[in-house]
Amino acid sequence: MKSSLVFITILLLILPAACDTKTTTQNACGDGFVDPGEDCDQTVQGMTCVSIGYYNPLGTLSCNPNCTYNTSDCGGTCGDGTLDVADGEVCDSVQLGSATCASLGYYGGVLACAGDCRGYDETDCAAAGRCGDGVLHAGNGEVCDGDALAGQTCEGLGFQGGTLACRADCQSFDTSGCAGSCGDGEVQTEAGEVCDGANLDDQTCVTLGYHGGELTCGTNCRAFNLTNCEQAGRCGDGAIQISYGEDCDGANLGGQTCLLQGFYDGALVCDPNCRFDTSVCSGRCGDNVIQGAYEQCDGSALAGQTCATQGFNPGTLACTAACTFDTSGCNGRCGDGTIDSPDEQCENTNLNGQTCISIGYIFGGFLTCASASCLFDVGSCNSVAEVSGGAYHTCARLASGVLKCWGSNTNGQLGNNSTTSTDNPVNVTGIADALAVAAGTDHTCAIVGTGSVKCWGENGAGQLGNGTNTDSLTPVTLPGITTATHISAGASFTCIVLADDTVRCWGKNDVGQLGNGNTTNQNSPVTVTSLSNVAGISASPGSHACAVLNNGAARCWGFNSHSQLGNNSTNNSSTPVVVTSMSTAVQITTNFTSSCARLGGGAVQCWGNNQMGQLGDGTTVLKPTPNTVPNLNGITDLSSGNVHTCAIENHKYVRCWGGNAAGQIGDSTTTNRLSPVPVTLGYYANRLGLGGTHSCAVHRDWGSISCWGANATGQLGVGDTNVHRTPTLVVP
Repeated sequence: MKSSLVFITILLLILPAACDTKTTTQNACGDGFVDPGEDCDQTVQGMTCVSIGYYNPLGTLSCNPNCTYNTSDCGGTCGDGTLDVADGEVCDSVQLGSATCASLGYYGGVLACAGDCRGYDETDCAAAGRCGDGVLHAGNGEVCDGDALAGQTCEGLGFQGGTLACRADCQSFDTSGCAGSCGDGEVQTEAGEVCDGANLDDQTCVTLGYHGGELTCGTNCRAFNLTNCEQAGRCGDGAIQISYGEDCDGANLGGQTCLLQGFYDGALVCDPNCRFDTSVCSGRCGDNVIQGAYEQCDGSALAGQTCATQGFNPGTLACTAACTFDTSGCNGRCGDGTIDSPDEQCENTNLNGQTCISIGYIFGGFLTCASASCLFDVGSCNSVAEVSGGAYHTCARLASGVLKCWGSNTNGQLGNNSTTSTDNPVNVTGIADALAVAAGTDHTCAIVGTGSVKCWGENGAGQLGNGTNTDSLTPVTLPGITTATHISAGASFTCIVLADDTVRCWGKNDVGQLGNGNTTNQNSPVTVTSLSNVAGISASPGSHACAVLNNGAARCWGFNSHSQLGNNSTNNSSTPVVVTSMSTAVQITTNFTSSCARLGGGAVQCWGNNQMGQLGDGTTVLKPTPNTVPNLNGITDLSSGNVHTCAIENHKYVRCWGGNAAGQIGDSTTTNRLSPVPVTLGYYANRLGLGGTHSCAVHRDWGSISCWGANATGQLGVGDTNVHRTPTLVVP
C-alpha cells in the first residue's frame, strides 16, 4: 500500500508539466502523411483501382507527386463518359448506346443513364407510358391495357357473355373467355346452348330417348326441335312401338299377363324401358327354380333327384324344356328286361350266361339275380369262410356249412370214406352245418350244429376223442361236447374252447400237451388245469399248445425244448404257464417249436425257436419271451405252419416269414426269410390257413382260395402235385 501512494504522488507531480508542452501542425505534400485534400502521399496506403471505383482489378494504383491517385493503369470507371460494355456498363453519362425510350417499349420520353452506369433512368419514359402499365394510352393505338378495357365487355362485343380480356400487345381484345353467339356453329353450353345450327353436340333422336327420326336445333340454340323425333315415338308415350322392341308402355301391356308370358301367377307390369317386368310373376319353367306345384325340375335344379332315385341305373338325369325329368341319359333300369352293363349283371332269370363258378365261387352253388338291383345274388353260392392246413392235407369250410378237404388221405383225414389222396377238393361225408374246421397232422375235426364236435382220420393216440383209438374214414361225434366255440388240431392231439371259456383237450400227451397235469394219452376230452376266461386256442404241429385269454394274457403248456411256452425257461409243463409280459393278445398261433401272438393294436410278437427265422425279427437267435416282429402293423389274421408264419395286413395283404424250403413263403424262392416279405396274391386276403410246409389264403372278395408251397400229396388243391412257390387258385 505504501509503495502505491508514492507512485501516485510522483505521477501528480509530472502531469502538469506534460500538459504545458506546445505542438504545431503543417500540411505538406510529400511528408508521407495524407493531409486533408490529398488522395495519397507517396504511397496509396492499401487502396486499389477497384476500391476507388475503377474496373480493372489487375491494374496498379500509384500516387502522383501532387498527392493525387495515378489511375492510368486502372482502366475505365462509371462517369468517365466512356461506355465500358465489357465491364457491365449499359450507359455512361450521355453515352446511351442505341437505347431510347421507344426501344425499351415506351411511347416517348427522354432516356437517361442511371448513376451506376449499369441501368437506365426511365423516369421520363414512364411519363409517356407503355403497353402493360395498366394505363390506357388511346393516342398511341391502345384499345386496352391489362384490366383497363375502356368500358368494353363480352356482351358489348356481341357475345352472349363471359369474361373479356386484353391481349399482350394492347392492340386488341382477347375474346377467348367470351361465350359465342347462337348461329356461330359453336355450342356454348356455359351460355345455355344445347345446339347451334347443324351442330347438335352429338345428340340424336335416339340419344334423347326416341326410337328414331331426324333431330334439328331450335332457333334460340337452347332447345332441340323434336318434331320429327316425336313421330317415331319413345318409351313413356303410352303407345307400344313394337317395331322398336317395346313390349309395353306405361299401363299399356298390350293385353299380356304373367300367365301369357309363361309364368304361373302374378301381376305383370311395364318397366321404365318399356319391357315386361316379370319379377312380380311367381316363377316359370326355365328360371332354375322348382315350383313344386307345377314342375318336377327346372334347368339344372333337379330337387336332389338322380337316375337312381328315379329307379334307373346310374347316368345323367336332366330336365326337359317342359320342366319334367329327362331320363334318356340314365343307363336303363332294373326290371326292363335288358342287362344294362356295367350297372347290371343280370335281369330276372337272365344271368348273362354266368354261374357261381364262373364268377369266382370255385365250389359252385346256385346263382340268382336280385330283382331290386339286377346284381348277382351269391347267397346260394358256395363261398369259402375258413381254411385250415394240416401236415399234408387242407380243409375248407364253406359259408353254407359244407366241408371240403384235399391232399393226403392215408388215414382217412379227408373224411370222404376212403383213403385215396386227391389234388382236388372232395366233400366231407355227412357234414353240412360246420361252424369251424381244424386240420391236424393226420386227422381233422370240426365244430358242427350248435357246438358239437366231430373228428375223422388217424386215431392211434385218441386224437379223435370218441373214446377209442380206432381210425375213422368218416366223421365221428365226441360224446358230451355240445357247446364248443373254438377248435384247433395239432400233432395227434386236439383242443377246444367251450362256451364257458374253459378248455378241453384229448389225444397224445407224452410231454403234457393236454395240459391236465400228467403225461398220459387221452382218447376223450379232459379239462386243461386252472384255465378259464379263454378267447382262443392253438394246438401246434409239434407238442405244445397255447391259449389267449379275454383279458389279453396268454397261457402255454407242453413241450418247451426251445422256450416255445414263452415263460423264459426250457422246462416242459403239463399245466398252463404264463407267457411273459403278454397283456394285449387277441389271437395266438403255434409253430413246431415256436409261438406267435397278434396284439390288439395290430402288432405281432413271437418267441421260441428261431433257427429258420420263424420269429421274424431279422435274426436266427432263440427268444425265450415274446419279441416284437419289426415293421409289421395293422395285422388282422395270423397263422403258422411247421417253421413259417403268415399274417394279413388290414384285411388285404399277406406277409410271410421263416422256413421256405418248399416255397411256403410264396415269394417264388426257397430262401428262408428272417423278416416278413410280401406275397403277391392277386386278390385281397381275408383268412389264412397254414399247413406243415404249405400255405393257403381265403380271398376276401368272393371266397375262393389260393395255396402255395409243398404239394407232393396234392395239399394245394390246384389239380396237380407240383410245388408252387407262388399263390395258385384252388380248383374244384
